[in-house]
Amino acid sequence: MKYLSISSSRKHISILFFSLLATLNLWAACGKWTSKVTGGTIEYTTTESKNPIKDFNGNYLTVVYLKNLAIKKIGRNSIKKDVNWLLAEGYRVIELNYSKNRNAKALKINEDIIAINDSIAAGSFCGLKNCSQYK
Repeated sequence: MKYLSISSSRKHISILFFSLLATLNLWAACGKWTSKVTGGTIEYTTTESKNPIKDFNGNYLTVVYLKNLAIKKIGRNSIKKDVNWLLAEGYRVIELNYSKNRNAKALKINEDIIAINDSIAAGSFCGLKNCSQYK
C-alpha cells in the first residue's frame, strides 16, 4: 500500500483548490462599475446561470438587480433568494450595490439603467466573461 507524503497531499489539495477557484471565477465576477447616479464607482457582482437561456437572436437574457438603494426594499424575499431564483430560471444576474447612496432612487436611477443596458448591448460591460459573446 502506497502512502502520500504530507507535501504531496498539500500539492494535491492546492491543485484541487485552484481548479475549484478557476471554475468559480468563470461563474461569477466582481468589480467596480462607474455610476452616473452616484458620481463614482459602485460594486457589482455578475453571476452566470448554470443553464442559461437566450432570446430569439441568441443573446443571453440578463437581469440587472439593483440593491441597497436609497429607498426601502419592497417585498419579503431576501436578495439572495431573489437572485437564486433568477439563476435557476436561466438568467444571468448583475447585482449593482448602491450602498444606500442618496441619489439611488426613482427617476435618477434611470440614468444608470440606460447606461448599463447600453454597455451590455455593446458587449462592453466588463462584468461579463467574453463580453463580445454576450452582446
